[in-house]
Amino acid sequence: MGRQKPFLYVVIRTRQTESGYDVVPASDDQCDRCLVVFGPASKTACTQHIMQLQHGDVRAAG
Repeated sequence: MGRQKPFLYVVIRTRQTESGYDVVPASDDQCDRCLVVFGPASKTACTQHIMQLQHGDVRAAG
């Protein structure tokens, strides 16, 4: 078994508004939800479930 290639993921912080979710600027620590994008797939998670990830981070994982 060869080693799997790492995949990239990016965290986008959002805040809920009357019209939906808006992206939160990197300088703003108040966010309701983080969107975690794994290549073609994505999922959402609460801030506390995304440990030590900063806004806009793109990291290799896997």
